[in-house]
Amino acid sequence: MADNNNNNGKSKCPFPHGTSKQVAGGGTSNKDWWPNQLKLHVLRQHSPISNPMGEDIDYEAAYNSWEYKAVNKDIATI
Repeated sequence: MADNNNNNGKSKCPFPHGTSKQVAGGGTSNKDWWPNQLKLHVLRQHSPISNPMGEDIDYEAAYNSWEYKAVNKDIATI
């Protein structure tokens, strides 16, 4: 039986908290299973070119200009 006591006779936790040991090979990663993944980081780019409304649009004014009764009527007819 392993002795989990240090030199002072106090009990010591057998699990290494906060320390991780690298295993040989490092295991299987997502890139091993799916090497030809789509590069989705390009979707996170915020560019004025990708904004279809342009920089001068006032989104609050555009939202408040909707005719909600007409929109609801159009949806109901679908």
